[in-house]
Amino acid sequence: MVSFFKSKSTEARRDLILHGPITNTLIMLSIPTLIMSLVQSLIPLMDGLFLNNIAGTIIASSVHFAEPIINMMTALSQGLGVAAMAIVGQYNGLGDLKNAKKISTQIVVIGALFGIAMGPTLYVVSILVSMNLLPDIKENVFRYLSLYSFVMPMTFLAALYNGIKNANGKPEATLIRSIILLLLKILFNFIYVYLLRLGIIGSVLASFSTYSIVTVWMYYDLFLKKGDDRLSLKDFKFDISVLKELMIIGIPSMLNTFLTNLGFFLINKEVERYGAAVLNGQGISNNIVNICFNFAAAFGSAVTTMVSMNIGAKYNDKARKSCYTGMIMSVITAIVLITIVIPLTPYLTGLFTKEVEDLYVANKSLPIYAFGVLGFGVAMVAQGAMIGLGRTRIPLIISILRIWLLRFIFIILTTKYLSYWSVFWGNLFSNTMAGIIALIIILRVPWVSVINLKTQNSAMLRARLFIDSLGAKLFPKNVGMRKDYIIKMREKLSKIKDPVKLVLFQEREMEKIEKLQEREERAKKREEMNKLKRAEWRMQLEEMKEIRQKMNEERRKYNEDRKKEKEDKKLKMKQEVQARREARHKLREERKLEKNKIKEEIMNLRNKNNKNDK
Repeated sequence: MVSFFKSKSTEARRDLILHGPITNTLIMLSIPTLIMSLVQSLIPLMDGLFLNNIAGTIIASSVHFAEPIINMMTALSQGLGVAAMAIVGQYNGLGDLKNAKKISTQIVVIGALFGIAMGPTLYVVSILVSMNLLPDIKENVFRYLSLYSFVMPMTFLAALYNGIKNANGKPEATLIRSIILLLLKILFNFIYVYLLRLGIIGSVLASFSTYSIVTVWMYYDLFLKKGDDRLSLKDFKFDISVLKELMIIGIPSMLNTFLTNLGFFLINKEVERYGAAVLNGQGISNNIVNICFNFAAAFGSAVTTMVSMNIGAKYNDKARKSCYTGMIMSVITAIVLITIVIPLTPYLTGLFTKEVEDLYVANKSLPIYAFGVLGFGVAMVAQGAMIGLGRTRIPLIISILRIWLLRFIFIILTTKYLSYWSVFWGNLFSNTMAGIIALIIILRVPWVSVINLKTQNSAMLRARLFIDSLGAKLFPKNVGMRKDYIIKMREKLSKIKDPVKLVLFQEREMEKIEKLQEREERAKKREEMNKLKRAEWRMQLEEMKEIRQKMNEERRKYNEDRKKEKEDKKLKMKQEVQARREARHKLREERKLEKNKIKEEIMNLRNKNNKNDK
């Protein structure tokens, strides 16, 4: 186990993940993620402690109300981070580290641009959201969201950094980032919220200051720090085919995160009408139980890394076993956490506030929330395995079922009977059912990748070759231009008689000839480069053709094996049914014979008695 963290290179980590014991590897990948989950849970917990104890209930409930809206805006970065884990992880599994770094660079640049665009978008959203809120939290929600738009671009880079490092099998890098983030957040909250008493503005300033420092550190770690996974912006240009593959894999995850947080926002809207005390009590229990949720779900990202690398290396059975082992470990972790948190409920909630109404809601809701950790952990591990396979649409479906169908509709149907308690019971019901559904799906899904690892569209390559050949026919190169120009120049020279004009003309024309020569050399170099590109495109087309044929063959073989397996299973069941029928028939015959025998014995005995009587 120690050798895992001693190995610094991506290649060494890859070998350990592919060839090491499943349980040990999963633990080693999960330990940094578990600690990071604890750290990430402590970040909002620290915010809640500072705001509840210093700024008051109204400001704390306003921040709790605004958090799902911010998470909806960062859904794009979460989707790109998930795509990075799936695609980069499978490239690392193949051993193609060059393409892994290329796609990582594309993801970082695209994510940074989207993050910059999301800043103004959040400001517009803050105006729209705050229009229909209760007066006591309306102004605070608008202020928090509008100011947080300056933090938004930096949160995008943080999500992408996590995805890339996890795909490289280096979860300890994300752990270090999270620890730095937590320590800085506590420091700046102490300065802005406690010392300067800036309230909700201080909370945003703490986030801005923290993420500014962490962003500089992440840039250094990705682009400046020496190592085999160091990224480079040199000769960078956007690759449409990579962007397309990222969108195919990332959009379902973006929708997953967006719809999940939209559901949380609508649930908060339901709770908000009961007043700030209920909303803050829900926020307190959420902050505490999120530690349990994050711990149970931490195995999901480790399973994603193991599944993506093993699937990329064609170790399908090991990928499947990694998923099942992750589920067992998640369930054990959830049970341990539930047994610790529930007895400590009144002591934990008392750290946040002394308000009786807030504590009543928090103390009653926390145990209900806690039991939902079991199903949630199983669902997250199953989703992690799906992401590793590139099947990001299935987690989207599970998320829609969990938040919208199972929870939100449950809350609407039971509100008149359970009041605001329907929110907490809906959480338990939806998480448990989501875990059961995810388990059923993972047992039936084919363990094959759906990602095109060349990230190149064959139609696009053929279009490039066609345009290049068409351009060569329509716009032929002016070969021999310099030679023709020299002939024309000599004709002009023969007509000039004045020696001074002749010298000036010669100097001017020599400069033109040199420029023509340079232009011809550049044109030759371009033509050579184009020839190399055309050869590379043709080679890629051939490779893609071979890969497609191989994948089709593997898929055909897999389908045949499945079909044969089903037929064998059907035949076996048929034989078992037939055997049971024959056994039942035989048993009936034996019982019938036994009954007849008993009847005969009774008749004989009766006849014998009658004879004796006579």
